Amino acid sequence: MRVLFDTEEFVSTLKESGVAEAHARALSHALDRAFHQGVATKDDIADLRAQMGILDARINGFAREFNARADGLDAKIDGFAREFNARIDGLDARIDGFAREFDARIGALGTQINGVESSLRTELVTRFAVQRTWMVVIAALVALSNPVMMHFYKAAGLFP
Repeated sequence: MRVLFDTEEFVSTLKESGVAEAHARALSHALDRAFHQGVATKDDIADLRAQMGILDARINGFAREFNARADGLDAKIDGFAREFNARIDGLDARIDGFAREFDARIGALGTQINGVESSLRTELVTRFAVQRTWMVVIAALVALSNPVMMHFYKAAGLFP
């Protein structure tokens, strides 16, 4: 509420009551400042409310814009996540394919190794049989040519 204050009338009233004019003017000036300085009127409050409404609308606008941008970023992040997951799934499928191929190759190598091992065993058994046959032939020849050796072979159960 604004206080209406007539400074000249106040000075006149004080002068009529015997107060010196300089003193009366100083008091009038001090009261005028007190009445009008730092006092909010209804109009001041209405202006403040209007400004606050404008600021509130701007803040709400910024909040809506921020939320819209955040939603847009969320959508982008979701898109990136889907793309990333799809790429990871693709890599998983490729790795699974490589693993199956690797397992198949290892299986084929195992089969080849088993075949080589089998043929080596057969060859070794055959060679040992041939060597044994030759050893028996040599032992028989030695036994036939040397009676001491014949006695030794018979004692060892190598010759009938």
